[in-house]
Amino acid sequence: MALIRTYRGYAQAFWTAIGEGDSELANRQTDAGDAIVAIWREAGTLEEALEPLLDDASAEVRYAAASDLLDSRASKHAMAVLEALQMDPNGLIAPTARLRLMIWRRDPHP
Repeated sequence: MALIRTYRGYAQAFWTAIGEGDSELANRQTDAGDAIVAIWREAGTLEEALEPLLDDASAEVRYAAASDLLDSRASKHAMAVLEALQMDPNGLIAPTARLRLMIWRRDPHP
């Protein structure tokens, strides 16, 4: 549970840093979140940890979880979340979700 709270915090802090124009801090937040994702992947608990976050109240957290689940058994659910997020007319998440989906659909997957 503590890692999930920490992951949520990094996901939200990333967007705060982006909004403040601090790309270095945003990159550190991404790296920290990626380290947690690596732990879950190694343990085989990625979907168990992140799938509930696809319904989180925070769009920032939903985006992060969906992005990290695209190459998992939960990819269809993750894609649906990103498709919904790209429809939001406010903020930076919509165009970022659109770009994430475009790149994911273009690139080959295992």
